[in-house]
Amino acid sequence: MEAGKRTKAEFRAIRETVGMTQAALAAELGVEVRSVKRWESPTAPQVPPQDAWDVLDAALSAQRRGIAAALGKVDELAQEHGSYPDSVVLPYWSSQDAYDEGHYVDDGGDWRMANATNRILAHALHERGIRVEWSDGPT
Repeated sequence: MEAGKRTKAEFRAIRETVGMTQAALAAELGVEVRSVKRWESPTAPQVPPQDAWDVLDAALSAQRRGIAAALGKVDELAQEHGSYPDSVVLPYWSSQDAYDEGHYVDDGGDWRMANATNRILAHALHERGIRVEWSDGPT
């Protein structure tokens, strides 16, 4: 493999990291789900087009910004209070309807993507010694 060449495995890993389904990516791009499946299949000759990479890269950047903002707020509060909190409560959405009803901002977001971000955020909080409690909706 050429250095710097992006792979189908990377494509799928990014899509799954951000919590985007194949169907959601296909809808975003106006293509059939089978196209996304072929882009991810190691045996299919089709490769992901640049616009598909662009969608995933944008979603990954947004996820990273959200995590950085949340961790920045936790670090700021820890500095104000002299220590990190013992625990933090994060929502874990059960469906799109639950997300739409309980989410504070109407951002058109996807519940799976929100859950994926919160899983990564939970890991980062654990790294700071903060226990994460999960709620079935808004905190």
